[in-house]
Amino acid sequence: MLKPIRNSIQCKKCGEIISSFSTHDFKYCSCHSVAVDGGFDYMRVTGSPVDYTDLSIFEDKDGVIGTINEVNEFVLIDTLTLVKNNYEHLFLEFFKQYNATYDFNGSLDFAELQVGIENMSVITENEISIPVEKFISLFNEIFLTENDYYQPADIFLAFRNRIIYASK
Repeated sequence: MLKPIRNSIQCKKCGEIISSFSTHDFKYCSCHSVAVDGGFDYMRVTGSPVDYTDLSIFEDKDGVIGTINEVNEFVLIDTLTLVKNNYEHLFLEFFKQYNATYDFNGSLDFAELQVGIENMSVITENEISIPVEKFISLFNEIFLTENDYYQPADIFLAFRNRIIYASK
């Protein structure tokens, strides 16, 4: 079964991008032609398929990241491309949140992840692009190799998904 990481669509009539962030977070676009629901638990779209573009990203049971194409097939995503300012903001905000809640030692892993991503990425003036396979591998190596008191896996998986969610 596929688990939504980003549950979003773009209305072709008004151009608005709408996203659902939690179960029963039902949202219409501004022209009320389409709606999305389900957050990160399931995806439900209301409206005609010709009226929206699916921008959702899913994870399969094996941890593979992809999208659903127009013939309802799972298609792997090769590269995550992030707007540089958004990427930097994600790390700063999550670092502050994590550091306020947990011990500082685990926060050093965020710096290791950030440096690792930047070393494996193609970086332009405005964007950072990293192959999904390298991103997932790096993430798992840093955060999921040991069950540590300072590193609750669900917190880091949420952060990983926020990075994936923010990709183009």
